[in-house]
Amino acid sequence: MLNDNYTAFCVNSDLLQCWRGRQNPSSLYQGIAQSYTTLTDVALFDILWGLTPAWNRTMTTDSTTNTLLTENDVVEAVCRHLEANGMAIISRCSTKEQGYDIVARYPDTNRRLIVEAKGATSARADSARFEQGFSRNQIRSHVARAFYSAAAALQRENGNADAAITFPDTSNHRRFVDAIARSLDVLGIKVFWVQEDGNVSHE
Repeated sequence: MLNDNYTAFCVNSDLLQCWRGRQNPSSLYQGIAQSYTTLTDVALFDILWGLTPAWNRTMTTDSTTNTLLTENDVVEAVCRHLEANGMAIISRCSTKEQGYDIVARYPDTNRRLIVEAKGATSARADSARFEQGFSRNQIRSHVARAFYSAAAALQRENGNADAAITFPDTSNHRRFVDAIARSLDVLGIKVFWVQEDGNVSHE
């Protein structure tokens, strides 16, 4: 997409150099934070999609398309998963609160894990999407926002914390996360997947 949003993104040479292996990942955090102010969520995702090699852009589908977990459900499931694996939950936010969705501490260390969560349907009873699944475009926007929030958290914490994003395990969420898999690997951002029954897996 050759438009002003794309130009605004590409002028940040640190970001592109990082993709070519010529800069440290820390430059990528700065590039994303600087560029996001001029990008819509969809534009950010489209650009990252374009930077992903063609062999890694194959879209696959699965049968997990009827998950209707809210963001609050996802946060609850991931907190249970982290606690079951020995981590302490320092704080958590509902959709009505501001701040990191989940902050956890690793066992026997002071290092933290910051998690940004998104749901498959709205938690607000007055929302048009309450008890309905989000559209494909909304899911793409949610993935883009979660990616930005995690990258910004890494920069804000200056190497003193890890970051993760978490979603319901649906075909559309996996489709858009797969499209930025290389970006996630470069930044070291983990991904937690929440099943309908509350079980959690991670990548």
